[in-house]
Amino acid sequence: MASAIERHVLRILNAVEITPDTARSIEEVGTPAVTAVCDVATGCFPGLRVKMRSNATALLGRMLHRQAKQAVRMLITDPIPDVAICALRAAARLRMAAAVSDIGAALSNRDLPPLVAVEAVKALREINNSESRRQLHRYEEADASELPHRGAAVVANVLRVV
Repeated sequence: MASAIERHVLRILNAVEITPDTARSIEEVGTPAVTAVCDVATGCFPGLRVKMRSNATALLGRMLHRQAKQAVRMLITDPIPDVAICALRAAARLRMAAAVSDIGAALSNRDLPPLVAVEAVKALREINNSESRRQLHRYEEADASELPHRGAAVVANVLRVV
């Protein structure tokens, strides 16, 4: 059975719209509340809608708690594209240098959906350190026969944008 804090977090994440201040208020409750958001984001509660996982992942991108940042890194390679995209946006928002290798690993997955690849490119650009620029250059030079998403028009368009 869910604790009072978990029920509170689940009610917040089930909302139609979550404000940026929500992350701060959850962090103020303490580590158990941050843990509950991480658990929702990573799918630890059975039967959760993807929207709740996406909301939780997006919320992690506004938290400074170490556990939230660890969860973001794990979610970059989530098999559900909506969740992975939210994690990539969170990593970009936080300019998470520690996530660059995870983003590079995601981009090297030949089965990565093109829209997730687009968000990965955007995240690397936003992080903008020497390693992210190296990963981005490596991806720009990649062959579409090895990484099919590299040949997608939407990816080519975002790579052209400076």
